[in-house]
Parts: sequence; C-alpha cells; structure tokens
Amino acid sequence: MPSHQCRPCTAVALITLLAGHACSAWQPLHQRHHHTTMRAKRAKKVDREAAWAEKKAREAQDKKRRKGRATDIAPAAVVANGVPIPEDHRFEQFFYDAPTSAKMMRLVRRFEKPLLVCVPSIAAKLDSSGDDYLLLDRDERFATLRHYEPFDLRSPKSVSYDFDALFLDPPFANVTPAELAEAVAELCGDRQVPLFVGYNLQRGAELVDAFASFDLRDTGDVLGYATGVMEGRISLFTNWRP
Repeated sequence: MPSHQCRPCTAVALITLLAGHACSAWQPLHQRHHHTTMRAKRAKKVDREAAWAEKKAREAQDKKRRKGRATDIAPAAVVANGVPIPEDHRFEQFFYDAPTSAKMMRLVRRFEKPLLVCVPSIAAKLDSSGDDYLLLDRDERFATLRHYEPFDLRSPKSVSYDFDALFLDPPFANVTPAELAEAVAELCGDRQVPLFVGYNLQRGAELVDAFASFDLRDTGDVLGYATGVMEGRISLFTNWRP
C-alpha cells in the first residue's frame, strides 16, 4: 500500500523536474536569439551611419568642385609676369607639358606676329622673352601680359592685330567645331594665314568637316598637357604646307 501511495507523488515530482529542465533549456535559446537580433540591429545602424558619412563626403566634394576646379586632377600652373596662374578646369583650361610647349614654341617662332587663341601658356613664354604676339582668351588673369585681349569663342570679334598665323587650343566639350570655325572665320576675315588647331582625335573628322573652307589636315603630331589629361588623344591639325 505505501508503494501505491507514493506513485502519484513520484509522477508529480517527475513532471515538475521535466518542466524545470524545459524552462532552463528554453531560456538560453531565447537569450541567444535576442543577442543575434541586437547584433543585426547594430550592424544595420553602422551601415546607415557609413552610408550617411559617404553621402556627406560626396556632397562636400561636389560643393568644393562648384566653388573651384571641376575635376579631381590637381591643376598645373603657368607663370605670367612672375605670378603662377593655375589651370581653371571649369572651363577646360589645360596647359601644355614641357615637350609640347617646346615643340609649339619652335613652331610659333617661325612666324613674326602669331595670334594665340586660348593658348595662354605659350603667350606667357613669348611675353617673358619679348617676342611679338597677341593672346585672345576668356581668362582675364592673363591681362597682366603685354598683349592680351579678352575673347569669347561664342561671340567672336575681329582684331586690329595684323597676324601672320593663328594658333588655337580650344575647349572640346563646351564649344562645338562649328562654333570654332565661325570664330576663326571672324578673326581671319579675308586674310589667308596658316592655321594650327590642337584637337581631340576622336572628333577629328568633325573638326575637319567644320573647317572645310580652311582645308585642315591632321599632322599626326600628338600634343600633351601637363596634367596628363587625354594623353595621346590630342593632335595638331593645320592647313600649313611649308
């Protein structure tokens, strides 16, 4: 009899023990799930903060570009009357590298009165050596040179300078070949002079077509800029046949 009376007690004790084990087994699993969720939330927060930081950095960079130069390339500089003048990349202004500058100086000096359109780096060298020239350029920072006149390629005007050759190193994106041809035609008028144009080889055919009345051809002479931009892609076009 005593043994029969203890069986219910034993069963109750067993159930209680199993319930306790079940609770203890469930508790760590719940905690692990909680920790995993917290880590995921923290990771998402870090991702959001990183994305926000990247966005602010891009905005700051864009703001800096709007205020100053338009590319990430460090601008080269040319010295005009002892003052370094950096390139203004907002207007596609790039100065020749040393080999190109030397080559162009030899070519320019074959003429007595060269007209330089958008070629301030060569004008600065001619100015320092006392040579004759006239620089036409939109950049009035070069107004300190002896022979400078402000000039807009889209609103060209004739000049009184009696030039015997015209050198042009224009922007490629902001002014079309047709607009360049119109500007050169306005400058030349009835004058027939040697014309030299540094231009993007990829658009060479378009340039030649626009300057059909000037009979331009690609010389194959590659021009380079001090920054290395468009390396190997700028060629000298001319109608000069010495």
